[in-house]
Amino acid sequence: MASNNLNDLKNVLFNELMRLDDDDIEPDKLATEITRSEAMAKTGEVIVKIADTQLKASNIKDRFNGFNSTIPSMIGLHENEKKRRI
Repeated sequence: MASNNLNDLKNVLFNELMRLDDDDIEPDKLATEITRSEAMAKTGEVIVKIADTQLKASNIKDRFNGFNSTIPSMIGLHENEKKRRI
């Protein structure tokens, strides 16, 4: 993943879905891809939970510091979208 954000994760998971959808894939390679996709899905779930935790922490910080915090870079927003506005 280039910048390690949720957009990159989405792209990786969709690429894996395309590999699984290949009609010409050999059965042994399909079994390997299924195992790989299961591992990727589990890892993806953990990454999404981490991002959710970061957003929740950012929201808590906002309650105490006003709306001056920035969105965590992992969320994948462009630089001009990161600054929170009232």
